[in-house]
Amino acid sequence: MAFRTEMGLYYSYFKTIVEAPSFLNGVWVIMNDKLTEYPLVINTLKRFNLYPEVILASWYRIYTKIMDLIGIQTKICWTVTRGEGLSPIESCEGLGDPACFYVAVIFILNGLMMALFFIYGTYLSGSHLGGLVTVLCFFFNHGE
Repeated sequence: MAFRTEMGLYYSYFKTIVEAPSFLNGVWVIMNDKLTEYPLVINTLKRFNLYPEVILASWYRIYTKIMDLIGIQTKICWTVTRGEGLSPIESCEGLGDPACFYVAVIFILNGLMMALFFIYGTYLSGSHLGGLVTVLCFFFNHGE
């Protein structure tokens, strides 16, 4: 999953909520956005239907708080040397990293959706082949 075009835009709103001092402060920031359509102040929560990102951000905050409370490490970070003339950067992996959490949850939800399509197709057709055809039709007709 690449964060380009609208995928990157939606991730940026998720990240805004996650990096805000509090959850409510993050939601307030996206509801009073001054950057997207400068100089206008718009409610991006409504305009871009950011409710899924708000829910994911709340899940991320709950997950990290619980893991911190019970003392489980959720991410591992290291420094990457990029070469001459470029400053080193920090790279992280694990569900404690906002990008990794976002992608993992999206993949899990898509997997659940495929399972439901298969079950529904199997139920309607009365055969496992019908479930398989349903899932294949989704993949072959899905643009992105």
